[in-house]
Amino acid sequence: MGEGLSLGNGWHQLERARKGPAFRWTEEEAEAVLRCDGSPGRLVIETLMAHPRGESLVEVEVNGVKLGTMVVRSQPAAHRLGLDEVRVNGSLRLRLRVADPFVPAELLNSTDQRVLGVAVTRIALE
Repeated sequence: MGEGLSLGNGWHQLERARKGPAFRWTEEEAEAVLRCDGSPGRLVIETLMAHPRGESLVEVEVNGVKLGTMVVRSQPAAHRLGLDEVRVNGSLRLRLRVADPFVPAELLNSTDQRVLGVAVTRIALE
């Protein structure tokens, strides 16, 4: 999912669609730590899928600073968030909060009982 990335709580197992990149679903909240050298300019979060009824709103926080809210749709997208207000000490602690998680068994013709947020393919710094 990205170099120097350690996933914390709130991530499901790695999945692969028939075509396309590997991804992981988040839960309602997901955490990760990114190692960084120097002062990165932006955080990049690449997403693939969201709530089946439309879009998902995802609050992004790094080192305790709210960077903004991503609007995630069920199509590949790269979300870039500036890190100007974030103090960097060799690593960044990322927290994602999904406003509208869902359970596939409740909305789709599925037996999947997991609570899902959004599908993430990559997290990186640039």
